[in-house]
Amino acid sequence: MTIKEIPLIIHGEQVRSKTDQWLDVLNPATQEVVARVPIATEQEIAAAITSAQQAFTTWSKVSLTQRMRIMLTFQQLVRESSQELAELVTLEHGKTLDDALGEVGRALEAIENVCGITRLQLGEMANNAATGIDTYTLHQPLGVGLGITAFNFPLMLPAFMFPAAIACGNSFILKPSEQAPSSTIRFAELALAAGIP
Repeated sequence: MTIKEIPLIIHGEQVRSKTDQWLDVLNPATQEVVARVPIATEQEIAAAITSAQQAFTTWSKVSLTQRMRIMLTFQQLVRESSQELAELVTLEHGKTLDDALGEVGRALEAIENVCGITRLQLGEMANNAATGIDTYTLHQPLGVGLGITAFNFPLMLPAFMFPAAIACGNSFILKPSEQAPSSTIRFAELALAAGIP
């Protein structure tokens, strides 16, 4: 049996790590090695940070409406891939398939909530809040976010992190659990396919 190697995703591309340190990913039900995950090198981490910074400069200027459309596409791709994602969770985490499908459903709910976040990003204006003084608020992207996820919810935790950050115009670096990375990587691939940078 060929053991799958988990790729890094840097600058929207799958990259085979140049590391010499790999960890085994086990199926908890059988203790069989189902994949190997790299411990990224310092250069690979630096490349991911640089890529996220570059993506922010253009993504932060994408319109609210376009970002919402991309999130709706992402939601649809996740919905269409629910079975595949659940099977990956089951393989590496050990949840029953029904429980894994429930996790996919909760991830979809998080993405659904994010699809409406653009309405919350509108600024506010108060004319003559005090005599001769107008006040206003602007909601602007902040920059690059980072999420490090735990083993117990390999889809739901990333869904609580990066979709909201991305929909608000930020870029994001996601480090999945080394114990159950395949579903998270597939989740990120679907985000890229939807048009997220």
